[in-house]
Formats: sequence, structure tokens, C-alpha cells
Amino acid sequence: MLPRMVRIQGNEVTFKFDELPNLERLKVLYGGNLSRVVADIEFIDPRRVSSKQRKLFFAILEDIFKWSGNSTEVLKDYFYEEYRTKTNGGLISFNNDSTTTMSEATLMLQIVVEFVLKNNVPINDAFYLLPKDEAYWGYYCCKNRKCMECGRKADIHHVDALGMGSNRTKAKHLKHHFMALCRTHHVEIEQIGRPAFAKKYHMPVDGVKLDLETLKNLNIQGDYSNDK
Repeated sequence: MLPRMVRIQGNEVTFKFDELPNLERLKVLYGGNLSRVVADIEFIDPRRVSSKQRKLFFAILEDIFKWSGNSTEVLKDYFYEEYRTKTNGGLISFNNDSTTTMSEATLMLQIVVEFVLKNNVPINDAFYLLPKDEAYWGYYCCKNRKCMECGRKADIHHVDALGMGSNRTKAKHLKHHFMALCRTHHVEIEQIGRPAFAKKYHMPVDGVKLDLETLKNLNIQGDYSNDK
């Protein structure tokens, strides 16, 4: 069900659906209280895939080829199939004449980046093209404990100060922001401060919020009771 945006007024956005939502099903899911309904809205970037996205995709494929021995054509077909699976049959192409949108290309790059981090693929040619300014890069680095600056094994750094003497095992971590930084870069950001670190490495330092499953997989202890 794809909604169309009708109006933006302040912090309120109105959408119109091409077909009616299944209200009875929503009532079952939310105990009859439709005022509690929560939905994810994604704003699609309809512009065509950029040359930067295309260059990054093929640079990563080249690094995976050097690591795995599989040709870039084989790897391209593999990731295209992964994209089709994730999008229930969606098609994508990084050819020069492609009509792929920037949002579709971003999703594909998320799939490829997660593969690289999950499988510890050495990144050489593609390293300086990696999307350090994208939230998904910060998330996947945290998820896989990879330093978002150098790719080494990382600590999970609290961007939001918890306060002197705070008990981290009782903190409500779902409300906090995190960065994945190796010990060297973790110490550096503490020493020179976030603004100087951001300027030096040309990357955002606001961090990302992590979902409950990711926090538990990272063994970050905290108070998750009734934590919204």
C-alpha cells in the first residue's frame, strides 16, 4: 500500500492512500485503539542513481572480487538477486542508462555494505568512497562492531553523555545515540571533542539510535522495560 503525500503543514504531514487500509486488522493489532497506530514513512528520492553511488557499487564489487575470487559479474548478479529477494521482485541496475532511483541505489548499497562488514571483507579501493555521512553506515558499523573511520574492531561509543557516576546497566539505551569507533579513534574523540573530530575526518558525529535486538546482540546491558 503506497500512500501519496497531500500536504505538509508545520510538523504535520497528510497522506492519501490509493486503497483503504484494513481497519479491522489494525483494530486487532492495536487492541481496538486506532490512536496508537504507528507506521514507518519513507520519503523516496526519485532522482536517478548518481555517479558516486555507481562508482561506490563497482569499487566494492572489485574489493569483494579480490577477497573471494568471484568475478564482478557473478557478484553483481548475486547482489541483484539479493535485492530482488529483499524487495519482493524489485529490479535494479547500475548501468549508465539505468532508470534506478537514488533511493533504490541506496538500498542496494546497504545490502552490499552489510555483506562487507558481516564477512570482514578487506576494503581498499572503496574505502574512501564509503558513505560515512549516511545513517545506515553508522548503524551497520555498530551492528558489526567495525570502526566507522578505519574499519578495525570497534567499541560502541555513547554519543549522549550518561552523566558522572551513571550505572550503564540501568540506562535506557533505546533513547541514546551510538557510534562504532576503534580504541584509537574512541580515545581521540574523547580527547579532542566531537566538533574537531568531525572536521578532521569529514564525518557526522551525532551517532545513531539502535533497536532493541541490536543492543542485545551487542551485549549492551540496560533498562529496557517500557522503554520507548
